[in-house]
Amino acid sequence: MIKKYIIAIFIILLVNIPVFAEQYTPEKYCTPAFDVSSKTNQVVSKMFGATFVAEKLGESIIRKQIKKETGQKFKVSLKSYSLSDLKRGIFKSLKITGKNIDIDGIKVSLFEAKTLCDFNYFDLSSDEIYNKSNVLMDYSLIITESDLKNTVDSKDYNAILQKVDLNALGIKLIKLESVDVAIKNERLHVMLNVSSGITNLFNKASNLKFEVSTALKVVDGKINTYDVRLENSNRQLNIAKYLSLINFIDPLQYSLDAFAVKNGKLLINSTNIVDDKILVEGIIFIPKK
Repeated sequence: MIKKYIIAIFIILLVNIPVFAEQYTPEKYCTPAFDVSSKTNQVVSKMFGATFVAEKLGESIIRKQIKKETGQKFKVSLKSYSLSDLKRGIFKSLKITGKNIDIDGIKVSLFEAKTLCDFNYFDLSSDEIYNKSNVLMDYSLIITESDLKNTVDSKDYNAILQKVDLNALGIKLIKLESVDVAIKNERLHVMLNVSSGITNLFNKASNLKFEVSTALKVVDGKINTYDVRLENSNRQLNIAKYLSLINFIDPLQYSLDAFAVKNGKLLINSTNIVDDKILVEGIIFIPKK
């Protein structure tokens, strides 16, 4: 039964969802506790070590399930009221931390998520597991320049580049060859290498490299680019025309898409660039069924 609950939690953390801007606070969205065992049972369970054993067993199952699904190692901390409560899917808190993880080619230096409510309840009585309480979590991500470089070199990301239709974006006569990224001066830099269909005197295609940088801000729960600049200013390019391309291939958003939840809402509260790192913090909310 504990294993069923673990799988449910893991699935909730790693499937795509929409983004919303509403503020989700524990005071407003945590479900009041119900069906929890008596205080006497909790004291006895803790006194004889049953609660501790159940928590460690649950943590082990979570770690193994995450490793099975993602191939990555995560640190897990689980707190329960008692053994009998955890067997029924009721627990106090859950915290999951992953360092230097790689999910389908997406590299992230740190991912951490923890519940904000001290009562969480999943129905484990049938094959279809669902949450009987609201699930409210905060999360944080640290994505470094090295992470983004490894991500844009991944097979899946390059498959996206191959599908880019520049003509549809209003960009004619060139082909997107590769993308590189850098984080410097508190800005995200995207370097594009494109080739032109127009050949030179030696019958070789002309190559063009240009670099665009942008600052980042959160608007309505999403990361938006602003103050976009063309860094190699010697090139006479229409920055507005290429902005749609930058947004389409944005490696940061591609990385963030891997960390979402099913049947819930994800809010990005803040994003900051510090040295060569992008820090992202926000809230995950899954309403009870």
